[in-house]
Amino acid sequence: MKIRPAEKSDADLVIILYQQFENYVRGLTPNVSIEEGLFDAERYRTDGFGENPAFWGLLAEDGDEAVGYLLYYFGYDSQHAYRTMHLVDLYVAEKHRSHGVGREFMKRAKEICTKSNAKEIVCSVYKPNRLARDFYEKLDANLDNDADYMYLEVEKLNI
Repeated sequence: MKIRPAEKSDADLVIILYQQFENYVRGLTPNVSIEEGLFDAERYRTDGFGENPAFWGLLAEDGDEAVGYLLYYFGYDSQHAYRTMHLVDLYVAEKHRSHGVGREFMKRAKEICTKSNAKEIVCSVYKPNRLARDFYEKLDANLDNDADYMYLEVEKLNI
């Protein structure tokens, strides 16, 4: 198994895995609102590899088969005065789970953080996704019960 930086040419592979991830999340939370087809190969290429990339990624391969991906971006925590890495997605195909792929992704994420002077990795996990919660807890993740995510749609912003 090999983990490498995701490339623009990996668009189709990443989207296949992303669609598996969407289906997995839908199975956990049938009422979750995920609009199909918004994140597609073209969006992956333009948003991840354009003039101002919105994210970076890693791809896990077992031989010629793509078995997982991780997408991330950097942010900043002014309260603690340090850079943070935000995980957008971390997904491993079902038949490759419990083989260390997720841990390898997190090792690589830690290396990237160290090189970028980021001090914290932040991720959101759907509450019913017990598999992900257990995974992060084994890595000593802390749950922040003091914060809620608030979403403001720019077009609907009441100002």
